[in-house]
Amino acid sequence: MAISSVYEEWAQLLFAEGASRSITHPQSDPDGDTKSNILEFLLGTDPLVADGSIAVHIIDINGQTNWYTKLDLIAWVNGIEFQFETSSDLIEWNPVESNFRLADDGQRTSVELMSLAPVSTEGAQYVRIKLKYSANQF
Repeated sequence: MAISSVYEEWAQLLFAEGASRSITHPQSDPDGDTKSNILEFLLGTDPLVADGSIAVHIIDINGQTNWYTKLDLIAWVNGIEFQFETSSDLIEWNPVESNFRLADDGQRTSVELMSLAPVSTEGAQYVRIKLKYSANQF
């Protein structure tokens, strides 16, 4: 089964028949919980129910502040990359050099994401997780 058909089948199960592409698109966020449809697909959560944000932790590595999160996944699509982005105003977002590691212990798959460069904790800082993938994957 093609990767795109797996996402499309999932979308057909969750969205009303005839729902516009602006709602079903992988980057859309119809419930406004800051998780795109493709992330909801990977996490196994409902894209129509706002169920909270993803916890991003501040960790210390050799005296420097970094962001870290771990996500348990129910699905995985090759070619997807995870990256932190930051904003001080929720309008302009800037990428943060990040690294992600996929782990599979035979019972579940998870992804760990960590910023590679130290991050500032001064002033208002908002952080989100951006998924990058080829547009023709979905």
